[in-house]
Amino acid sequence: MQGLKLVSVNLSKILWVTLLLVFLSFSSGPGWGFASNPTGESLVQSVPILPEGRDFATLVLQDAWDMQEYSDISQYLNRSGQSIQITDVQVENGIFSARSIDVQGADANFHVLFPGYDRALFAGKTGHNYPIAAEEYRCLNIAMKVDSGPVNEFGPDQFQVFWFGNEKLNGEGGVWGFTKGFRLYESNEHDADGFPIHKWKLYQVELGSMETHGGETRWNENQRWQGLRIDPTLQRNVRFEVDWVRLTDCAPIWFEIPRATNQHPTVWVSPQGSGRHIMVSSFEIDGQVLRLDTQGFPPGVYDYAVEDGNQSITGAFEINQTPVAHFLRPSYTSGADYASQVGNPWDFRDESDITAIHRMEYSLVDRLLHMITPSGVPERDPDPVIELNSPATIFEAGEFRYLTFRMYTDKESLPYPWQNVPAGMVVRWVWGVQRHSSLCYLVSNDIPFDVGWQTITVDFSDPYNAAIDPEHNPVGECHGVTPSWNQPDPVTHLRFDPNENILGVSMVQKLDWIRLTKVDGVTRGQLFPVQIALNKPIEELNQVSFFYTNDRGNPTKYLAEKYSKPELPFRFHLPLTVNKNIPGNLPPLENGISFVWDTNMVSPGEYYLCVLVEDEFNQAVFCSQAPMKVAAP
Repeated sequence: MQGLKLVSVNLSKILWVTLLLVFLSFSSGPGWGFASNPTGESLVQSVPILPEGRDFATLVLQDAWDMQEYSDISQYLNRSGQSIQITDVQVENGIFSARSIDVQGADANFHVLFPGYDRALFAGKTGHNYPIAAEEYRCLNIAMKVDSGPVNEFGPDQFQVFWFGNEKLNGEGGVWGFTKGFRLYESNEHDADGFPIHKWKLYQVELGSMETHGGETRWNENQRWQGLRIDPTLQRNVRFEVDWVRLTDCAPIWFEIPRATNQHPTVWVSPQGSGRHIMVSSFEIDGQVLRLDTQGFPPGVYDYAVEDGNQSITGAFEINQTPVAHFLRPSYTSGADYASQVGNPWDFRDESDITAIHRMEYSLVDRLLHMITPSGVPERDPDPVIELNSPATIFEAGEFRYLTFRMYTDKESLPYPWQNVPAGMVVRWVWGVQRHSSLCYLVSNDIPFDVGWQTITVDFSDPYNAAIDPEHNPVGECHGVTPSWNQPDPVTHLRFDPNENILGVSMVQKLDWIRLTKVDGVTRGQLFPVQIALNKPIEELNQVSFFYTNDRGNPTKYLAEKYSKPELPFRFHLPLTVNKNIPGNLPPLENGISFVWDTNMVSPGEYYLCVLVEDEFNQAVFCSQAPMKVAAP
């Protein structure tokens, strides 16, 4: 095993940003305004920059639960349309908002992580594919405002958190647990008539603590959790708003604020430019210093105000954005693609990608396949079919491990703007095997999809993903055919069924592209260009180091040796300039880094590429979702 010395890139360090601080004055509520400046001089101070806390969604999903996208909360919303528990659902300007319905017992809830559907393929950012390590991530931070009503026969309004071990949820075979109820407003946060004074608050719950446990399996009694659900209110007809959800490692990141009194303060924080003033309780008092724990804050600049007796202490701080790396090579789509190999990728530029389309309206516009599928009935869906151009026989289907497609489903055309898998929001992959003079058709299990644009990958190396749906018996001359994608018989026909619509209305969709790819790789001794995309300019990074591993739990297992003869640049600015003699070069990319890996000393096998990225404040390691293969010469 090689040593773990780092191959680093020395980039310019982040400087502390100098900003104009406009001091804020508070009225009850609070009302934030401009503070007076009796000297008339400019108030210019440096804004301290703090590291970002270690957040599960940022580091594992590489997609923070920041409510910027509908997909942050849309999976299994309203039990996938089968039991309406919230309405007026919106995700706009970084806020998720909804209203609990006026039905007793229909507790409002949403999942930030959903395990996946029972008896469906595990595709996309599900908890099955990206489980939570319970020991590492256990502090849940929720910035939300709940317009609760007064205390009723069930007591004051509360929120709860639930967790699930698998796709069975809390049904037979499921492992699950939940917290006790947490009061949304304390007794001193009500007016004279008993109504809560509605406000934004940052709630922090340590899921592994004995004091938070409500029932069933405790958080720290299971090694990994695949589902995380939040019930924001227990009352009926209550509007709620959520700014962010973060699941951190409970390591505090302290920001110290001097104070002048010994009274118990109230702390407010406002993301600059948002107009939202969030009451924060995660702080400690150490003499004349208030220590604010910022681990539960997403990246950004914040104004703060401490109401300390008759005084208001104001200022600002910044939370650094952790550098995040997305692997473009190796990836699910960087290996050899079936349709591209035969000279006509399934990119829907023209009708040559299709041999036939059945049971739906369609058109090809702007390199998109536009589809309108009428609704069927529960006993029989419309079974829309796209027969793909498949001119070359696939003799070893298992070599094509990944099916990836990018598709849009218009939520405005649906009865309700959320996912409804039981009503047909599933794709089917169908393949035809030639048997004598006829075809045997094999049908995959359901591939769930959601509203909006989605890129979904199915990994056929998983035996369940490769198996056929037992309710769809093979059709045709199928005697002796193995009921799996990974079967030995030659595949001659490929088909994509975009839905099984029984919603009662026509489903409107767009299909951008489909790829059926092999594992990427090279023969030992060849050069392999690795490429990543970053969430920030490379000039802000201090270090970038590449590794390879056959165990994603040990991402820095082996150092990846850089090809150095002839000398090649380690990092690239736009336009991307690389040696054209190196195979597999990728196109230019903003905030992209390419690394040419010399595999001469690498043992044959499958490996994940990993990268350590570090800036002035945060360090993180990311690995490719898909492995690459180093073949024996």
